[in-house]
Amino acid sequence: MLTPVISRSLIAAACALTCLATQAATINITSRDPAGKGFNDPTPVAPVGGNPGKTLGEQRWNVYRYVASIWEQNLQSNVTINVSAGWEALTCTATSATLGSAGAWNIWRDFPNAKPGTWYPQALANKLAGSDLSAGQPDDGSGYGNVDIKTQFNINLGNPGCLDGSPFYLGLDGNAGAKVNFVETLLHELGHGLGFSVLTVQPSTGNRLNAAGTGYVSTGGTPSIWEQYMYDNTAKKTWLNMTSAERRASAINPLQLAWVGPNVKAGAGMLKRIPIIQTASPAPGGSMNVDFNTASFGPLPPSSGNLG
Repeated sequence: MLTPVISRSLIAAACALTCLATQAATINITSRDPAGKGFNDPTPVAPVGGNPGKTLGEQRWNVYRYVASIWEQNLQSNVTINVSAGWEALTCTATSATLGSAGAWNIWRDFPNAKPGTWYPQALANKLAGSDLSAGQPDDGSGYGNVDIKTQFNINLGNPGCLDGSPFYLGLDGNAGAKVNFVETLLHELGHGLGFSVLTVQPSTGNRLNAAGTGYVSTGGTPSIWEQYMYDNTAKKTWLNMTSAERRASAINPLQLAWVGPNVKAGAGMLKRIPIIQTASPAPGGSMNVDFNTASFGPLPPSSGNLG
């Protein structure tokens, strides 16, 4: 028996609520690409999708600034957010590829205005402290040791042997077709870099980072600011109150890890509902909730009742 039920993604609502901010932030982007590579690639290209850049490097930079401006308009901070950006050869095959990644490069705890004994990503920590916490700190030798966010994207995408024929689309209009929309990808990844991630929990074990920041521990450890809002509907508790084993299971618990922050709960109504099929079967593991999308043909499923 299949019964359609309705659900909402509170994690998606958390992202959507950034649009409620009223005070613009400033994002400073620094390229670490060498001459002739990445943002400095002189390959001539034609303008595309509202991106007027005349070289491949210029178009990549224009997308970065475009996406940064979206985040700037929807964040509140008096402290400049510093990003180190680069194009690198990332893992890929002819049919798959790592598009890129971003993350907070520094984390902090027990600074002014912080919740005691709690890890924060640097961009958020700086906002709360009202100053750049890494200013004046010795660089770690990388050349970007004091930044808030480090990003890297796949310079080979679309070339033979790296998701063949599917390069990044560098237009600003969303008409990516079979290409990978770089605006969409970067918008998502910068969200991780700004702190929408839990760097202080090891996914494979559920262990937390210790207070010294030197390693993960199976018991105790120092929680991140987000764990109090990450609620597992199966375990009926937040990550803040879980054991390492429970966090490990929750991290891969399909459709059951939700967000319970008061702001996102208040704004959940702005989201489109996600259709869910509820299955019932006497077979082991046969009863579950599964999200679905309708086909482009045939009748629409009923909003309630049994499908048979």
